[in-house]
Amino acid sequence: MAKHLGQPVIIENLGGASGAIAAQKVLNAPADGHIIFQGGPNELILAPLANAAVKYKSDEFRLVQMITINPMAVLARKDLPVNNGDELVANAKKAAASGAPMTFASVGPGSIYHLLGEHMSNWWKRASSKWWVCCLQTAKACSRKRLH
Repeated sequence: MAKHLGQPVIIENLGGASGAIAAQKVLNAPADGHIIFQGGPNELILAPLANAAVKYKSDEFRLVQMITINPMAVLARKDLPVNNGDELVANAKKAAASGAPMTFASVGPGSIYHLLGEHMSNWWKRASSKWWVCCLQTAKACSRKRLH
């Protein structure tokens, strides 16, 4: 990117409040093009709806360039012995029989990932399994807490 822009580029991964902290930092910066934001519906639509402390509106941002279409996926440790949703539900049933809840970690309350996890809790009810949704402050914390 620096080569194409002809100037140095610094990437700052700023986590917290489901992306709202980074979004607000961009809005607080001078509109000179030196600070840009990579975001999507989670940061621009859901964060303001789910968190009263978020004061910006999505129309305060301008789409500069679409960079990707991101499918969402369910991820687990690579040593979990499942390869698809049916196997995951079977594993959840087995875990429930031993009293262990299925844990779903997301990047924060009100994020699209959190809401998806809540929606998916219906799977676990069918599996007669408990479902614990863990909303951590950052995606990095989420990965550290549950996947390692």
